[in-house]
Amino acid sequence: MNWDSVAEEYHERVGDSGDYYHNNFVNPVILELLGDIKNCEVVDFACGNGYFSRILAKLGASVIAVDVSEKLIEIAKRENSDPAIRFLVGDITALKSIEDYSQDWIVSTMALHLIEDLDPCMAEFSRLLKPRGKLIFAIPHPMRDLSTTQVDETGYYRKVKKYGQIATMPNGLYGDKGIIMYHRPLDYYFAKLKSSRFVVTTLREIKTIPPVEEKREKDYIDFQQEIPSFLVIEAMKAGSV
Repeated sequence: MNWDSVAEEYHERVGDSGDYYHNNFVNPVILELLGDIKNCEVVDFACGNGYFSRILAKLGASVIAVDVSEKLIEIAKRENSDPAIRFLVGDITALKSIEDYSQDWIVSTMALHLIEDLDPCMAEFSRLLKPRGKLIFAIPHPMRDLSTTQVDETGYYRKVKKYGQIATMPNGLYGDKGIIMYHRPLDYYFAKLKSSRFVVTTLREIKTIPPVEEKREKDYIDFQQEIPSFLVIEAMKAGSV
């Protein structure tokens, strides 16, 4: 698996709380939406090195942490001593071992844009969740995938091309290792959610500022605070069992 080849590098980058952008901008939104999860059953899908699984367990949840990379799961187990976390290795098929309608929440942080076919993924999420259970996922904002930062005499802006298409591209951090990602417009995600009986309950466009050490000029920082970098969607499973 390609993610096996970057597992230690990824672990070093995200550590025990996520990288700069996860820790400061994405994770707080997800945790706010989760609220009180004490005694809740939660799947952390594509858990990576398990840092977010550990955060969920510390909040009192019983967590099933799933990742396709065997090496990342090895790291997650190495870093974890909380018996409230159960680890599974595999892609979406790894979820087959989890009982129907057994989960209160499914959380996926920066992963769904890395999965080629979302239909079986969404179907499994729907199968696992209790009635009115919720899915929360974070992805890079689709507007940024096929756009570039430009600057002219009026300041910084984004130049967007072919936003409405579905496209494959190298992952921004690990593209040279053969890891790819998929650009899809927003309505693609909404259609996939709807077809699997999800109703979107919250959408957050997350704006960021670069870390202090980048020493960016004020105009660039202002620009970053205008254009969202990430997207968090909360969706509730509709209907009854």
